[in-house]
Amino acid sequence: MELKPDIAALLRDADGPEPYTLALIGQLRPITEMLTGSCPGWSAEDIGTIGWIAMELVSNAIAAAMGSALGDATGLPGKDLLEVLGTSAIWPGPENLHRPAGSLEAHDAFRLTVGMEPEEWLRLPLEERFQSIGIRAETCWVTASCKVNPEPGEIDLMVSSLTPPLEGDLDEIRGRLTDPDSHRARISGIRELHRDAEGMVHMPSFTGGGGMGLILCGETARGLGLTLDLAPSIGDDMQVTLRLHGTVRHQEPAEGGRK
Repeated sequence: MELKPDIAALLRDADGPEPYTLALIGQLRPITEMLTGSCPGWSAEDIGTIGWIAMELVSNAIAAAMGSALGDATGLPGKDLLEVLGTSAIWPGPENLHRPAGSLEAHDAFRLTVGMEPEEWLRLPLEERFQSIGIRAETCWVTASCKVNPEPGEIDLMVSSLTPPLEGDLDEIRGRLTDPDSHRARISGIRELHRDAEGMVHMPSFTGGGGMGLILCGETARGLGLTLDLAPSIGDDMQVTLRLHGTVRHQEPAEGGRK
């Protein structure tokens, strides 16, 4: 199975992280429905967990295009861009949680590229933020594909993006997948500075979250007996793919049926 999320609808209709997440889960429901129909030995909880991981990976891939476009246009690395913004580029927090920093040169590069101050840009609706830096949501740069072999319980779920994150962000992804403990300790120390009164973290990010999403995906995958990693690039293809694969640990014997 292969599907492309309707990114244009997500950006146009999103009025907050929760509605956005629920809409994206709805768009990816064909994957969980396919798993339910093809793998009767898998529990509903495990299938729902795989669906959550897919949602998180797709959401990150959609949002990472923002960092890629800004980095290409300004020549700045992701770290400098996020210092200029001082909050999440996707779900900016309240004004008192904005902590812009960075050099004057970085601020000038952002303002000249985007045509407005960072604070003004962050107040734009989500769809307009993407459009302002030349990203057309109709191009649908993200693809999610899923294959299963029900008898041994194997799954191969891949989320690919044709607008990959900046190299520094790729290093962050690799680190969070291969050494989650050290990244968790570092991120935990920063999160509280960007937590709003509702408990949501608006840490500077091009993936919308507070920095823990990919770490939680990796931990959750291991709990299912699966591996989450970066798939090797193929030739000169600029596509970046995160891959969830392996044999699901929690299965009933084929002859037992569901409990």
